[in-house]
Amino acid sequence: MLKPLRYVLEGVLASLAFVTVPLLPRRAVLSLARGLGDAAFRLAGPLRRIALANLDTAFGDSVDAARKRDVARGAFRMYARFFLDLFWFSFRGEARVRQCFRFDPSFDAHWRTKPAVVVTCHLGNWEMLGQVLAARGEPALSVAAPVRNPFVNWMLRSSRRAAARPIVEKHRMVRRLVRALRAGDRVALLLDQNTVPRVGGTFTPFFGLPVPVSKAAAALAARTDAPIVFVYCVAEEGGVYRAHALPPLTAAEAGERYGGVTEAVTRFIEDAVRAHPGEWGWMYKRWKYIPRGYPRKGYPFYALEIEDGNL
Repeated sequence: MLKPLRYVLEGVLASLAFVTVPLLPRRAVLSLARGLGDAAFRLAGPLRRIALANLDTAFGDSVDAARKRDVARGAFRMYARFFLDLFWFSFRGEARVRQCFRFDPSFDAHWRTKPAVVVTCHLGNWEMLGQVLAARGEPALSVAAPVRNPFVNWMLRSSRRAAARPIVEKHRMVRRLVRALRAGDRVALLLDQNTVPRVGGTFTPFFGLPVPVSKAAAALAARTDAPIVFVYCVAEEGGVYRAHALPPLTAAEAGERYGGVTEAVTRFIEDAVRAHPGEWGWMYKRWKYIPRGYPRKGYPFYALEIEDGNL
């Protein structure tokens, strides 16, 4: 009973934001994001506990408690800004992208790679990056899982359609992605969420501890010989976003330098999170699963031991 009511409330708030947020100046949007993020950090105790536990897992004693709280608070602010910007960029989008979006020279150099398995993570504003690229005629076919709230899911799909962003549903992805790569196009994957071995994941070190990572990038690269390009987009001072990219990496090079594509991708994500810790979603249970027989030490309180075939 509570969940449907929550969905209704979220839908009402999203409708209100859709009407009001686009009218705000950029400075007001950033101030509102800070206020909402700080309020969520104070009030969302369970999520705050997860975020701080994750920071302990990632950084241990090398970062003091006060700094970890600042980073966790930054993650809440990041998500608030992320959702507000979905509404803000929906109005006068072209002008606002020119005002608030920059491409690092690394991005301009490496994004031209085609075909390419483009990998990114939930850092900064991954959604806006995809929409900006589609709007400038350089889209990548992206995989999207539906959001549980039907109204929010409809809103995201409408926003992506308006930007002419090509999307494939998760359960239909493999054939479409392979076809796109063989046609010389780009495909994009978000690969910083838990994908257990039963559904195509493998345990790979992340901040020193194994976590389940999707092997999708490795599989696509192996089947099509397409190189892997890691991209990400983070906010700078004044709420301006800057997109970055790493040089293309073939599957053979990833094997030689990192032990494999999945290992390389996970290393790229870790390096980006280390460089921009306040821009990543520390509230997510990234260290949720421990491979059977692996020591529990270092994992957060919510972690569970699993066998490869259990989940």
